[in-house]
Amino acid sequence: MEAALLNIANGISAATGEAFFKSLVQHLAKTLNVKYAFIGALAGKGYNAVKTIAVCTDGKIADNFEYKLANTPCENIVKKDLCCYPRNVQQMFPKDYHLSEMKIESYIGSPLSDSTGRILGLMALMDSRPLKNPALAESMLRIFAVRASAELERKQAEDKLRKFSHAVEQNPALIVITDPDGNIEYVNPRFTEKTGYSLEEVIGKNPRILQSGKTPVKTYKDLWNTIASGRIWQGEFLNKRKNGELFWEYAAISPIKDAGGNITHYIAVNEDITERKRLQEQLQHAQKVEAVGQLAGGVAHDFNNILTAITGFATLLHIKIENGNPMRSYVEQILASSERAANLTRSLLTFSRKQITNLRPVILNDIINSVMRLLPRVIREDIELKTILTEKPLTIMADSGQIEQVVMNLATNAQDAMPDGGVLTIEMSLAEMDNGFITTHGYGKAGIYGLISVADTGIGMDEKIKGGIFEPFFTTKEVGKGTGLGLAIVYGIVKEHNGYINVYSEIGHGAIFRIYLPLIMTEADEARPVEHIILPRGTETILLAEDDISVRNLMRTVLEEHGYRVIEASDGHEAIAKFRENKDRIQLVILDVIMPKKNGKEVYDEIKRLLLGDYLADNCSIPAVSVFSHCRYHCLCRRG
Repeated sequence: MEAALLNIANGISAATGEAFFKSLVQHLAKTLNVKYAFIGALAGKGYNAVKTIAVCTDGKIADNFEYKLANTPCENIVKKDLCCYPRNVQQMFPKDYHLSEMKIESYIGSPLSDSTGRILGLMALMDSRPLKNPALAESMLRIFAVRASAELERKQAEDKLRKFSHAVEQNPALIVITDPDGNIEYVNPRFTEKTGYSLEEVIGKNPRILQSGKTPVKTYKDLWNTIASGRIWQGEFLNKRKNGELFWEYAAISPIKDAGGNITHYIAVNEDITERKRLQEQLQHAQKVEAVGQLAGGVAHDFNNILTAITGFATLLHIKIENGNPMRSYVEQILASSERAANLTRSLLTFSRKQITNLRPVILNDIINSVMRLLPRVIREDIELKTILTEKPLTIMADSGQIEQVVMNLATNAQDAMPDGGVLTIEMSLAEMDNGFITTHGYGKAGIYGLISVADTGIGMDEKIKGGIFEPFFTTKEVGKGTGLGLAIVYGIVKEHNGYINVYSEIGHGAIFRIYLPLIMTEADEARPVEHIILPRGTETILLAEDDISVRNLMRTVLEEHGYRVIEASDGHEAIAKFRENKDRIQLVILDVIMPKKNGKEVYDEIKRLLLGDYLADNCSIPAVSVFSHCRYHCLCRRG
């Protein structure tokens, strides 16, 4: 036995890893004169199988294989100590078809366990003859099982470490390992890719090299207090790459402890959340704009009712006052002021996306020329105005009044940015958005655009101001000198026209706003002179349903002056009641859509039923026309 042990020991002494296992099975098979010897590790779900590491057949290394433990001699090995079946093993395990296939007569095996006693695998010998010396074989297996167990434990630890290394190296997260003082000992490739620092540049350094100065000091204090106490810290940083670019990180930092519970290292697993932050900001901006838009739309809606009455009655007064009467100029001033108020209302409605824009083909040069007729009256004398137009007309599909307002807004803002005077330049040009432009700027749709540039030589803006100028209620002006809605309205109008707007500015070097509006191939309509329209007169009876008394009074006055008889209703219920009472006399119904108690659509449906009956009302329609009056519209129902 000593000779056999010495023979095997000498044969495997220098081998490690895979070479050790191959050498061991060959020497065991040769020394004990058996046909098969193999070493395997537990595998499969619930460790219900064995995957061989080394196999010797007839003295030669053979291919590895995997098999299920159930109903095999090996199943008994992993459940208890060494098992030996010197003969008749096939009869003892009739369901193990491998035994019959290989004509196995004898079997002996020993479990392989780690330092804690956990079973890792097994080592077994098999032969087609009865085992000649079971005692020697058992002794050999017990002795070399110790070395094989240690080698298998080391191999599995190395495999696990290799998997961990690959997981860290290939992880999409930025992983940093530091010593207890925070000095970097390891970073993965993702870290170097995202930060721009090489491995050599960061080893031995503190992660503070990434600090941008924009993360609160309290965050870092909380971090160190948490991890130094052995707990995990999670939070966000606004860090800086090597090239100076800022980026957001979500970090989870954990202490690594030894067996005694002492902190030996820290590991940080960080995620670049810059894009997520950008999307969150866009969502918050959209929600803020929507909320302000709802407020603006509500204000504009109510203001329109007041404005409709003012404009309407002023128009009636203007018609009745003869030319040469000094009162006529006063009325004209009222109408001019009303028009300015209407423009403001349209802006608010555009911002709230409730204004129906008057889209038609227009030439950009014409819009700029129209603006330039107004600007000299608005801009201070110490500001020089320059315009640069295109030789070839650029046609866009737009509401010209809104685009004029955009340019006027930017021009008046530019004036405010030049308190000591300067130059205001409005330039038209042709621009192309190709894939390169879109990639560089991060927005846009490929195509040809008309570009309006509004540039000033004023005080300029820093990054913080530039980042907020299109936000509702954002203003740098003194209290009472700005609503903070001007550029938000500009932004909304440009977006409604499927365009884009950006700004470039530096402190002390002025600002340039660029507006990109998509061109169309259709020629712009030429302005046509407005013909004098003679309004028709009549004697019919009209039901007028309008909840706003000033608007109702105006409409009644206009209708009565043209010969019509008017029956008034202030809400939906009253409109239906008045129609029932006067059904045979009423020839036309004018309904406000938004009314208390019943809206215009509900009143319209009820009137159909009163006129036609339920069946016909559901299957026929009364002729109806919808007309807009700023943000409100009325449904005209005509009998017959």
